[in-house]
Amino acid sequence: MSYFERVFGWYFRNVVFGGLKVLRERRFLPFSISAFILGFLTTVFIGFKDHVKFFDEYYDSFLLLEAIFLVSLLISSSFVLKGKTYPVFGLTFGLTLFFIISLHENFFFSEDHFYDFTITTFYAWIVILSIGIFSLVHNFFTSWVGKVVWMGNPEKRVLFSPLLKFVIAISSLVPLYLFFSEEQLIAITALIAWILFFVSFFIYPRRWDNGNVFAAIIGFSFLFILYHLIFMLRISENIDPLLTIDYFLILTGCFYSIQALSRKIRKSNVQILKKIGEERIILPLISAALGFHVFALRIALALDSKDPAVRFHKFSAIALTVILLTALFLFTFSQNFRDWTTYIPSNKETFKKFLSLLTAEETKILFSSLIKSTGEKIVSKTFEVKEKAKESIENIKKKAIEKLKQL
Repeated sequence: MSYFERVFGWYFRNVVFGGLKVLRERRFLPFSISAFILGFLTTVFIGFKDHVKFFDEYYDSFLLLEAIFLVSLLISSSFVLKGKTYPVFGLTFGLTLFFIISLHENFFFSEDHFYDFTITTFYAWIVILSIGIFSLVHNFFTSWVGKVVWMGNPEKRVLFSPLLKFVIAISSLVPLYLFFSEEQLIAITALIAWILFFVSFFIYPRRWDNGNVFAAIIGFSFLFILYHLIFMLRISENIDPLLTIDYFLILTGCFYSIQALSRKIRKSNVQILKKIGEERIILPLISAALGFHVFALRIALALDSKDPAVRFHKFSAIALTVILLTALFLFTFSQNFRDWTTYIPSNKETFKKFLSLLTAEETKILFSSLIKSTGEKIVSKTFEVKEKAKESIENIKKKAIEKLKQL
């Protein structure tokens, strides 16, 4: 495997999809598996309810069961004690189940069940994903992996400038098109996002040190907004290919958010975060993800199969634009925020991280190659200096002889 593959392979395993490692831990694994199974079965039952009679009869029961599970998970996470996660959840789930059964004659889904809660989790999860996407872009450009990408880039130049300039040019027409498509709110959002991108790209690199780093973060975050806007433009067409990208983005945002929050708590010296613990953060995230899923399915059943996707993309574009606007404001007026946003590891830190990916034998070979290459350069330079010195002496001799002849 090449060095390039190792570097980016490490980043995707440990950062982008690092949440998978957290979810596989013993304290979270039963909840992760249960959430996946419930979400999968509910989707299958609803997807094939028109073709299989059994699915048509019981899909609402699975939808309600998923809602009960996510409510129980959220409540139990508030009262969880160290090492007592399972008993607390079991008690909460049992009480919630008893409460539902005692209120209704049967175990079938009613339109009013958990509506208020799931609509809250739907939009809360979109905000979480939007923050996660911005955080992921920021993490990449300011990590040691990003440092490898930045190496050799001229000062003040924004990384991938030709690509970003092309995006600025073609995306300038998107707000206008959306406006004439009677999507005024999203058109205004698109215009604000484009202005933020334009300003950060052409002004900030010149005005502030490492402003080019911030411009790259804003630029690549804008690409996600542009994706949401493109979805709105294609809403009348076949959206299945875009839905596949949606699933990937949602899972990526989910796994990264879990990894980032878990690492923040583990490495933090703040006592309040230590007291809160990972369980009180990760379990509500799983609950919110399920709430997003339940509400999306309910909207698809009640209204239109495209409606959940429309809501997701519209609110995601708005949420990301608000995040970029806030980031631009803080970068302009806060030195601490500027330092945090544009901090890039030193060459020494980056090299140490890179060496940790190599075996002892590979490290030995790498250093041998570097020493050999450095030695060859030193010898080459020595000969160049010697030849230049020789030429200089010859020129001096010639000039001296000419002077003597003239005398």
